[in-house]
Amino acid sequence: MARPEGFGQKAAFIRGQPADMPPREVVAAAAKEGIKISETHVYKLRSAAKQTAAKKRGPRREPGRPPKALPDAAAKPANGLTKSDAELLRAIAAIGLDRARELFARVEAAFAGLGSC
Repeated sequence: MARPEGFGQKAAFIRGQPADMPPREVVAAAAKEGIKISETHVYKLRSAAKQTAAKKRGPRREPGRPPKALPDAAAKPANGLTKSDAELLRAIAAIGLDRARELFARVEAAFAGLGSC
């Protein structure tokens, strides 16, 4: 079935107006041309046009800050120490080297007792 003559005339008129022109002014301009439209019609048509344009653009990025990159275990800072290495050195300095050796011996014995899991 063919569309009636003049079909889409209102939509074409609305699309022909500047996007920043307020709907009330679009309605007034249409009335001067002899076209009867409502502000609601203008809002709906512009909204549909924005949605169509968004679909053509593709998917949007999720809102919010992008996730931080996970630290690379193999990458070390310029001084060769990771944050954990620096913390361990501070702890050893706090308890003393002899006490640290005793604790490392205990840790080594505990791991040796585990065997291969």
